[in-house]
Amino acid sequence: MSEGRSQSRIPNNDPQQDRIYCAQSLALGGSRPDLPNEGAARSVVAAYVGSLGLADVAIEFRAAPTRPRTLSAEYDSESRVITLDPPPVHELLIAHEMAHVATPTPDNPHGPEFARTFLDLVDRNVRLIHLADELRVCLLVFRVKIDPGPGRWSAPLAGLDRPRLQSLENASDTLAQIEMFLRLSFARSMSPDSDCTKLLSQFWGK
Repeated sequence: MSEGRSQSRIPNNDPQQDRIYCAQSLALGGSRPDLPNEGAARSVVAAYVGSLGLADVAIEFRAAPTRPRTLSAEYDSESRVITLDPPPVHELLIAHEMAHVATPTPDNPHGPEFARTFLDLVDRNVRLIHLADELRVCLLVFRVKIDPGPGRWSAPLAGLDRPRLQSLENASDTLAQIEMFLRLSFARSMSPDSDCTKLLSQFWGK
């Protein structure tokens, strides 16, 4: 994940970038990072690599924080390196970058296929059970297009899996959930001048 950018600076081949960044930030809200040190972060990456049967991915840490905690990770597909700010780290950020590793889509990096993989990796990780359905609703709030699936990685992940909850993407109460989350998002004191608030206003007239 690269640093959050305004819509006018989004690459033409990545129209969902800001929407996914905003959804992820909203899902995390004011939660505290859950990986306290470099070893814990490396263990999570190794667990994903092993569970998905992927080639090794390196992980590096910056010397000092460079961006908001909810947007402090990025993946370089050429070097296969995930770069993070110094711990503590949100595990959800690692799931995001592993979705890039598992679903390389250079023509549309945060497109529907990526969103499907991101959700599947989070949905199957017992350590992210507290965020899985919240992230799904946040993606819907920001009108992120999600491949209907099942995706390539929809199967359980060894060592990380949990029972799948009902998909809110097709649930009858989706609109009610979205309305609830719109109210919740502003209750979390999103700045009225932030790019994310402007996106919400654009979509929902709030």
